Amino acid sequence: MFKNSSCRLINSILTLALLSTNIAYSVEWPSPYNGVSPNPSLDIEFNNIGTFNPADSTIYSCLRIFSEGIPSSANGISTFDIGLSIVSTNEGTIKISKYREFNAIGALNEQAELPDCSGKFETTTGIYTDIINVGGNTLETDFLLTDPENLILTLQSYGNAVIKPIIKSLPLVIAPFDSITKKAGSVDFTYQELGATNKIFLEFNGLMLWHPAATPFPVPHLSFNLPEGTEVLSMTDGVVSAVEKNDGESDYEVRIAPNNAPSFGVTYDHLKAVTVNKGDAVEAGQQLGESTQVKFEVDVYRIRGDIYVARCPIDFFEPSLADEMTSTLATLISDWEQFKSDSTIYNESAMYKTACRTKTGVL
Repeated sequence: MFKNSSCRLINSILTLALLSTNIAYSVEWPSPYNGVSPNPSLDIEFNNIGTFNPADSTIYSCLRIFSEGIPSSANGISTFDIGLSIVSTNEGTIKISKYREFNAIGALNEQAELPDCSGKFETTTGIYTDIINVGGNTLETDFLLTDPENLILTLQSYGNAVIKPIIKSLPLVIAPFDSITKKAGSVDFTYQELGATNKIFLEFNGLMLWHPAATPFPVPHLSFNLPEGTEVLSMTDGVVSAVEKNDGESDYEVRIAPNNAPSFGVTYDHLKAVTVNKGDAVEAGQQLGESTQVKFEVDVYRIRGDIYVARCPIDFFEPSLADEMTSTLATLISDWEQFKSDSTIYNESAMYKTACRTKTGVL
């Protein structure tokens, strides 16, 4: 059912898309491409999202076609601007009233970047998901194609977009390498390395090796081998949500709920001499405990229902501190490679961001 309905939708979009290539931009389309830049305080991976225009009661957004989770297209066009008029607020129905190829002229946004397309239509299910700015609120929405003949979709669910945490501190003191002490702040370059990785510090979701012949596996944390007793610091302002003893170990895991970001958490694992208790308010840079003989790990995660998704911490650095903290981590990587006389230890060019091999990881 959905496949047949979706084919009719794609064919309808294709017909108008082909016609629209000869139509000049007019008042019917408010801008060269649909969408607006999202609020930077929100955890949105797109630089451009849909928006509701009260002047004509139309949602202006963009739609990407997917089939069985794989990007698809119609006659070579994979992304379409769409105008969605309100059919019934009580029933939560909208109608695709107009469409064209998305950003056909290659316009740039205010940051001189190509705009993203936040909408997604899955042909196998008839589900359209999008992020839409409505009257100052940013909503994550799901619609179902319920009337393919009239291009009507019905709202299935919606919720406010998630506020992201703010990281104001690194989890330990890191400084440029001192050739006399052989330390980079709290990181001792003479200390044992992590497994067989040849690294004193493992980037987020970096590949761990316990021994040279082992199969590498991703570790969704920032991981450090530290001398026992090294001070561990909170990366965010927040509240201690848990202090739990690790099973079979003599150390603890501390979890912090960042202020004003209830869908996120930060975990500090393998601590001793813990200085906080559940319910305590903490500030970024405050000591939480000390490292043990087991490698210290810290991760930032987003909670999606029962799923915990680890995220690259660098994405949440406080803007005014981001350059400094990122530079500190980059210097740690560079100093370690120079200390080991091997510039290939960390593959910086393949990293998502400094100290992050990927954007997300699986906890």
